[in-house]
Amino acid sequence: CTFKPQLTAAPSKSSSATPGVPVEVRLINEANNKQSLRQRAKRHLEEQEFQKTCTFKPKINTTSRYLDTEHRPLHERVGQMQRERREKLHEAKVKEESKNPDLTFRPQINAKSAQLADRQHGSGSVIQRLVENSEASLQRKLSKMAEIEIEREGEQSFRPRPNTNSDRILETSDKFGGKSFFERQQEALQRRQTPEYAAPEYQFRPSLGANSEMLLLEREQETMEERIDRLAYRDRERQEMSRESVQEQYYAQFSFRPEINQISKQLGSSHSVQELHTDEKRRQRMAELQRRAAEEQEMECTFRPDTRRSRATASMGDVRTGG
Repeated sequence: CTFKPQLTAAPSKSSSATPGVPVEVRLINEANNKQSLRQRAKRHLEEQEFQKTCTFKPKINTTSRYLDTEHRPLHERVGQMQRERREKLHEAKVKEESKNPDLTFRPQINAKSAQLADRQHGSGSVIQRLVENSEASLQRKLSKMAEIEIEREGEQSFRPRPNTNSDRILETSDKFGGKSFFERQQEALQRRQTPEYAAPEYQFRPSLGANSEMLLLEREQETMEERIDRLAYRDRERQEMSRESVQEQYYAQFSFRPEINQISKQLGSSHSVQELHTDEKRRQRMAELQRRAAEEQEMECTFRPDTRRSRATASMGDVRTGG
């Protein structure tokens, strides 16, 4: 056997697997890539099949090929061709209207309107005029807002009256004397920005008990699977046991026991599982009731038919049997 198959080297796992990416995410990405490749291949096959059905090949002469210097498809030149067509139509319309003798209307502006326009706009540029108009409009708006604020202040009659002690303290104080409210607020803001005003470092450290330290050490060393098991099962079981223990301790303080007489005890005696399953007593009671019902029915129905055979019937039976 001289056949020797040529095998390619298997791709390494490190090249196919992206480091740091979970397995489930990598598998989902690979599945999405495979699906997109299948769809792309399917579209490619459909385009090939469709192109096979398109067998029409137009014949273009050499002149048309020479005129088509851009070598761009028609669907890419449609927008440009439509724009050029609209421009040509517009130029033809303007040219035609300029030659029309009936279109003789020319608006006439009187001398006063021309003087007013020159006085308002001046000989400056349009941009300068628009800037000046915008500034004037803004100035008028600010003036109107100031007038509205003054009117509102006149309508608001409330004026706070500080007492004489406050005024005396402000006048005699070295820190606040002769300063307005806004100046004092500005100084307070500047003091807050100084390093001396920064909040001191808090040295308080809460003391942890021995149990808390043990729990902290234990939970720092547990793995993710152990933490999930603890949060999902063990903590819940411990809570259930604590709840049951609290219930038992709570109901243990009630020592009341109801007194039941002998007849009630017999009626409410417990049954075993076998007795509840077979229910032999119930079957016996049902059989006894059926037997009594049959006896009562027989006592009420006294008719007894005579089933003995007569001589004629017996002779006919012998003839049929060939006896």
